[in-house]
Amino acid sequence: MVKASNLARAHLKIHGKVQNVGFRFYTHRKASAAGLTGWIKNAGETQVEIVFEGDKKKIEECIDSCSRGPLFSQVGKIEVEWDKPTGEFKRFEVR
Repeated sequence: MVKASNLARAHLKIHGKVQNVGFRFYTHRKASAAGLTGWIKNAGETQVEIVFEGDKKKIEECIDSCSRGPLFSQVGKIEVEWDKPTGEFKRFEVR
């Protein structure tokens, strides 16, 4: 069980070649394996938007994975906003 003091929420916007390369499903697999909740969706033509909730260290590991992305992706820029978790999610989902 994660201590409440270690819980966090991160809202990301990832820019680059991140659509039609399996980025959402790659992130879903990483986040689910880490026990994180939240969602990922396409936003515009060259970005995805993500919300992670859970253990801050696990979120940081997923952000690191996102910076590399799946084969054929090219991440140009990652914007991250940290906040307090809301607990509104039951699992991590692709939208």
